[in-house]
Amino acid sequence: MTVDKKEINGFDVVIAYDPDCESPRDGEHGCELALSHRRYDLADDSGYASAFDDLNELETALRAEFDVLYVAPVYGYDHGGIALRAGQRTGQFGDPWDSGLAGLAYVTRKNWEDTQGKGVRYSPKSSRDRARAAALIDGDVEEYSRWLNGECYGYTVTDPRDGEQVDSCWGFIGFEYAEQEAREAAGSCELEVKCSGRLNTRSGRIEHGAMPCPLHGEAVMS
Repeated sequence: MTVDKKEINGFDVVIAYDPDCESPRDGEHGCELALSHRRYDLADDSGYASAFDDLNELETALRAEFDVLYVAPVYGYDHGGIALRAGQRTGQFGDPWDSGLAGLAYVTRKNWEDTQGKGVRYSPKSSRDRARAAALIDGDVEEYSRWLNGECYGYTVTDPRDGEQVDSCWGFIGFEYAEQEAREAAGSCELEVKCSGRLNTRSGRIEHGAMPCPLHGEAVMS
């Protein structure tokens, strides 16, 4: 389903929904999620989320089982679909009827080394390290929330002269990301010089009209 269509650098660029976009939880990520909801199948990397009603008990279990460096609450807003946010409960996530705690997000030592570099230490006393860990969680939770709500896109770049597709890519989470990549792709493409003639199936020759062919010049027949 087409979301947006525009002309960029002489090409037709179409951005469309991608119904087959893979979950961001299937690839490398900056944190782990321990989420549970009675109506949604949410990510639970720990396998413990549904076993604890109390998040303090859940956090205790996570710290006992995994090498946890940093933990943050995750709130859900359920209104025609579920949106997630880590950290503070503000805006729609403060709604007393349609929002509430969905679980925890946590950064393990492996998450930290995968994203910050092998051998980079985390200090719980460092405000800079805590801010980095919080940013990892915020980014992961936002991306996962967008994926849950179908904000998945792809693009095609097409030569409008003959409808030839010259580039395409899928699996972008977030319209802004897909649009940016589409603009860069179309901007890097060059319109190929093509023959304006038509093939005569009887003679096997390419016939041109009165206008000069951009490929063969003034030739009437080749």
